[in-house]
Amino acid sequence: MVQQQHLQWYQQVGIQQRQQWQQVLQQQFRQAPALDLQPWYIEQREWQLLEVGLLQRQRLWSLILQDLYGPRQLVRDGLVPADALAACGAYLLPMVQQSAAALDWLVLYSATVIRRLDGSFCVVADHGGPPHGLGRVVEQRLALNQLASEWRGPWPRRQLAGFFRRLLQRMQKQPQGICALLTEGARNSQYSEHARLANYLDIALVRGSDLLYREGQLCLKTLSGLQPLQSVLRFVDAAATDPLEFSDSAQGCAGFVASLRQQQFLCINPPGAELIDSGVLQPFLPALAQQLLGEPLLLEQLETAWCGDSTPSDDCVLQRLQDGQRRAPSSAEYASWQALAQSQPSEYVWCQLPQAQCLPYLTEDGSLAELPAAMRLYALSAASTGAAAKSSTAAVLPGGLVGLGPLLEFIQQPTKVPVCKDLWVQTEQSDSQSLLSATSELTLSRFAGLVSSRLADHLFWLGRYHERLNHIVRALRAALHLHLQQTPAAGFSAEVDALLRFALHANGAALGTWRADQPLPLPAVVDWLFSERDGLVSIMQSLWYNASSARDYFAFDSTLVLERLQQLIGSWSALQQVQRQTPNLPQLMQLLDEIIFCQHAFYGLNHETMSRTPAMRMLDLGQHIERALQTAGLLQHTLVSPGHAPSVLLQETVLKLADTLMTYRRRYRSLLHPLAVIDLLLFDESTPRSVGYQCQRIQHQCGQLPQLVTGTGLSGEQRLALELVSLLQLAEPASLVDSAQQATPALGLLLSQLQHRLRLLSDHLSQSYFHHSLPGVTWQRI
Repeated sequence: MVQQQHLQWYQQVGIQQRQQWQQVLQQQFRQAPALDLQPWYIEQREWQLLEVGLLQRQRLWSLILQDLYGPRQLVRDGLVPADALAACGAYLLPMVQQSAAALDWLVLYSATVIRRLDGSFCVVADHGGPPHGLGRVVEQRLALNQLASEWRGPWPRRQLAGFFRRLLQRMQKQPQGICALLTEGARNSQYSEHARLANYLDIALVRGSDLLYREGQLCLKTLSGLQPLQSVLRFVDAAATDPLEFSDSAQGCAGFVASLRQQQFLCINPPGAELIDSGVLQPFLPALAQQLLGEPLLLEQLETAWCGDSTPSDDCVLQRLQDGQRRAPSSAEYASWQALAQSQPSEYVWCQLPQAQCLPYLTEDGSLAELPAAMRLYALSAASTGAAAKSSTAAVLPGGLVGLGPLLEFIQQPTKVPVCKDLWVQTEQSDSQSLLSATSELTLSRFAGLVSSRLADHLFWLGRYHERLNHIVRALRAALHLHLQQTPAAGFSAEVDALLRFALHANGAALGTWRADQPLPLPAVVDWLFSERDGLVSIMQSLWYNASSARDYFAFDSTLVLERLQQLIGSWSALQQVQRQTPNLPQLMQLLDEIIFCQHAFYGLNHETMSRTPAMRMLDLGQHIERALQTAGLLQHTLVSPGHAPSVLLQETVLKLADTLMTYRRRYRSLLHPLAVIDLLLFDESTPRSVGYQCQRIQHQCGQLPQLVTGTGLSGEQRLALELVSLLQLAEPASLVDSAQQATPALGLLLSQLQHRLRLLSDHLSQSYFHHSLPGVTWQRI
């Protein structure tokens, strides 16, 4: 009744007004599939029936899972056929244990429900695996809340925050404990939903590589060390959670199941709960309800049967238990499917899909069309153990995800249907709950929160790739500037050759097809740098990957600058393919200037907008280490490798490349001397681009890092940073250049020692703070 009234009011608004609202909504909500403006409105009386029925099914499924992964009394009593259970791929034998009854098997239950043509509700699928679509529900409601209040009409609706507050309370056994949402990563199509849900609940968004099993605990790797997790909201397939127990997948964590067996953390839901999704138990559910609950099912379910007991009908949907996929075979496929079901009856379940009522949605031209509708509903169980068991109550989310389109597609992937709607539940009074309580006492704090090791790793390498890209572009720009100043008859230029060799070696690339004693052709080097896997495009891809993995730490303007930087680097290759001629060097010079300008903008925005937290400390460390490495490499290629005294032109170009020419001239006027250049770029701690300045900053930042090992004395990274500073302070600058202004072997040795220790420091930071590797075992002969 309420839905019809809401539809009538919606139609009376007019096409233009509906289109305007829909356009505003799409600007707020840009995810696929499209979000329709009009929700599915359910009356309070109908919703109460759904709530009671869903909570009943959740209790029943929880008891079934406890038995089948524990004593398996239902199999012994013949209520669940052993052949059907053995044929089901979702039944995970590693999860079978005697203590299964102690696990919370179904903390978060979901079901796909339709309204039949006669108006009754019918459960067409049960879900115990990852609660797909839950993040989408949050995204939709937040987007709809941005619209004008007159769009909602005079009908109040229940809010969702109360349900999510209860979910958060279930996950937080201790106030200061760490809760996490486990996702597959950015390559997953639902990653944005996972990020939105984790942000809404204010819990950590982690991947399998963020976790480590240590001494029975499942821990989150952070800069402050290993932090035990108290709960995990799982959005990774069960078979991918633990490569030791299930499939060999990098999406999970070795030891996940071992820690779960010891009940060290709460998993929502544990691997193995996908047995509900497989459909193997639906044919026996009415009998199981009478056996375990002593009452019939309150919500109707579709007609289903196990092929070991019944022959499938002509218009049924077959489901193979091994992979859980449901298909409605065509007339051409039906004979082969029926033959398979008859030859292997224990491996198939069949069901009859009822017709669902259709709901209208707004098309692009403003008119209304209809498609069959289904909804995904979510229920939260009450805590059975612990201090929170007395105050915890079960609850159903007063809303859900509505999908318009093929029913089978919505069951398997609820966010892949053509159109989605929000689900509104009628309420008699205004409901204004919020996830965060405004009445709770607030304690001021400047704690920045824990920084995960994976995030710190991304920020560290973002700093390194950003600085590496900057040095290569600067070297290429300096070489082009020298080349354009020469006359066509000038021939080989040692200065240009030295800069090109540095640009090629800066990313660890070999000289490719060019010999070490062969002059480097400038056009070929430019083409190589913009096309090969070790060139600028590869560095930019790595830079973008690390930046996008730490997107939450950057201002919106910083992201725009990175996007522009990516466009600039990719534009040169596209331009060369169109022109099909030798490089336009003046045009390339302008492009390199823009790239350097964007890099300065990104660096400046980060230092103006990022809080001084351990996250920014890692970004700085990566940048200082890479700048020290590249500056030492620049001196190696320009002052040491040539084997003779550097020319005045090369010295001036090196100073320009390092943005220190004006500083040099203020000190020494027009007199250029290799020793003065070395002092400025290697020892001078007041010059922001010198190796000495980088080493001082590295020592300061290492001293601010969390101490992972208790005790006195310096940590490993502090010792290496001290060695870097000491190498420079103990060196004698006058011994690095001889009377002929040529570099002595001592300079090459000093630069090699600095580069070696910088790489050792990078490796040590990775092992200690990113991977948390245990100290190596020392074997002793006895």
